Order: sequence, then structure tokens, then C-alpha cells
Amino acid sequence: MPTRDRKAALGSSMKAEEAAVKSRFERAETVLARNDVASLSAPLPHRNGVHEEEPKVKRDSFTMPLPDYELIGALQKRCLQAQTRASKSEILRAGLMALSVMTEAELAEMVDRLPKVKTGRRPGNTV
Repeated sequence: MPTRDRKAALGSSMKAEEAAVKSRFERAETVLARNDVASLSAPLPHRNGVHEEEPKVKRDSFTMPLPDYELIGALQKRCLQAQTRASKSEILRAGLMALSVMTEAELAEMVDRLPKVKTGRRPGNTV
């Protein structure tokens, strides 16, 4: 009898998990359908059934104030609360996409409000 109970419990657990996954995908589709920014990161189209190559990536380094860097972590936590995980790179790329859909005036205003940061490394900093 306990084996049958475990099977029933496993079956209902699997059904609940499938329903939860389906619900998450439906919510994601709803968000993506009403969000113009999402179309900028759509998968590359298939041509004659052949998948296009993934875009090459570029590594770079930059300087930012500590509060801005900490904001990345805060945004990651907000993503987790929305039941999605985002890396630092994904947070920055999402910000770039949001900036790319702004008008020139909005973009200029946003950039003008940023405090200017001295670029480069501190003397003696080898890392």
C-alpha cells in the first residue's frame, strides 16, 4: 500500500510541476507579447531550416560608481522576485535595450543626469 501512495504522490507532484512550468511560460509569453524591447532580443531567424550563427560576444571592462554596481545586484533580486534569473551581463544588456528604444531627447537627458566617472585604473592597481 505505501508504494501505491508514493506513486500517487509522485504523479500529482509531477502534474503540479508541469502546470507551474506551463503557467510561467504563459506569463512570459504575455510579457514578451506586449513588450517592444523583447523583439530586439528575439532569436535569430531560420533560413531554409538552417539555424543562423549565434552573434559573437565581446569582453570589455568599464568603470562605474559603487552605487551603480550595487544597483545591478538589486535588479537581479527584483528579477528573482519575478521568478526569473538574470546575470549581471543580462541586466546590463536589458538596460541597453531599454535605452535603445528611447527618443534622442530622453537618452540625452538620461546620460546628462549621470555623474561623470573618471575612467582607468587607480595607480598601483594591477588587477
